[in-house]
Amino acid sequence: MNQKNRNELAECLLSELTGYLETREPLEQNIFVWRLTGNRRIGSTYPQLAGELKLDEGYIRYVFLGTLHGLIKASMEEPARYSILRGVVKDLHKESERQLTQSTKVTLDYVLKGMELEEIAGFRRLKLNTIEDHIVEIVLTDSSFPIDSYVSAEAQQRIAEAVKSCSTRQLTPIKRALEDDEISFFQIRLVLAKSGGII
Repeated sequence: MNQKNRNELAECLLSELTGYLETREPLEQNIFVWRLTGNRRIGSTYPQLAGELKLDEGYIRYVFLGTLHGLIKASMEEPARYSILRGVVKDLHKESERQLTQSTKVTLDYVLKGMELEEIAGFRRLKLNTIEDHIVEIVLTDSSFPIDSYVSAEAQQRIAEAVKSCSTRQLTPIKRALEDDEISFFQIRLVLAKSGGII
């Protein structure tokens, strides 16, 4: 491929990415772009973005993954509009599990064997927060994955109502609106992931 073709490909890819990101909220756009590493810049880490934006790190991770999965979905549903992106991600959609990171696949395997999250964390010598991140990633990838064993139907309803009343997907305001120490950030993230962020 000569330089001219590379430049044309890069311009087309930029156009598709820009077109997609324009359909997202400004915060989603910024987090997605700031995470990217390019030729002359290194993308920001989740802790760095959390510090700069003064937002929960788990929420930053959720927003980035949600935007990324939305991009993949859009490229598959509108191939004419996202022809370059579709070529990049088409193999990811042969089966939903292939979208998961290798570590998350291991966690999913243990979940399917009936292990509790605390057990998995101990067995794998990982933090419970990391295992919870894996579960959120699984739900973002496959919205049919059941979350009832992690969040009761009643809690799911209360979280959905809190999201509507807050008109935000930021975790801290939602948690504050719930006024319930029994409902965790993890459970809020699961409900948001299950709904695709739209309730």
